[in-house]
Amino acid sequence: MNRPCCINNAFQHARVRVHRAYTLVEMLLTVAILAIAATMVIPSMGDSDTLRVQAAIRVIVADLTFAQSDALAFQQRRAIVFNEATNSYAIYEVNGATLDQTNDLLDSNFGVGGQYIRNLNDNVYAGATISDIDFDYGGTLVFGSAILIFDELGGPVNSLQGDGASLGGYIEITGNDQTYRVNVDGYTGRITVQKMP
Repeated sequence: MNRPCCINNAFQHARVRVHRAYTLVEMLLTVAILAIAATMVIPSMGDSDTLRVQAAIRVIVADLTFAQSDALAFQQRRAIVFNEATNSYAIYEVNGATLDQTNDLLDSNFGVGGQYIRNLNDNVYAGATISDIDFDYGGTLVFGSAILIFDELGGPVNSLQGDGASLGGYIEITGNDQTYRVNVDGYTGRITVQKMP
C-alpha cells in the first residue's frame, strides 16, 4: 500500500518541476509589435524642434486666454505688450492712461523676477521667433512695441482707457521653417491658430 502513495508523490513532484516558457510565435509577435512601435516613435523624436515651436504657440494662446480671463475676473483691463526686438511679451494691469513698465506688470510664479514676462528666446521654445505683429491699437505704441488690450468683459479694445472696440489682429510665430498665426478676433476676442503656407 505504500507504493501507490509514493507513485502519487512522484507525479506531484514531476508536475511541479515543469516550467512554462514563451513559444516562438509569442516571442516573434512581441518583437514585431515593438518594431512597429519604434517605427512610429523614432521619426517624431527627430522633429522635436517643430514640437517646441508648437509649444511656443500653445503658451502664447494660454497667456492670451489668461489675460482675457483675468481682465474679466478682476473687472480690470489687461494689456499684453509684444516686443519683436527682444522676442518677448509681458502682461500688464491697466491702471490709467499710461502703463508703468515696472509697477503695472502682473506677478507670476514663472516669469522673469516674479513678473509675467515670457521670453521666446528660452531653449524650451527652440528658436521660435515673433515674425509679425498687427493689432488694432489707436494710441501710440507702448514702449515702442505692439499692444493688445482686453477690457473688463474680456473683449479687445483699441486704447488703454477708451471704449472703442478693437478690430483684433494677429501675431505670427516662425520657427523650424514653419509659420503659425495666432488670431484674436475683434469684438469677441476669440483666439484661433492657423498654420501659414
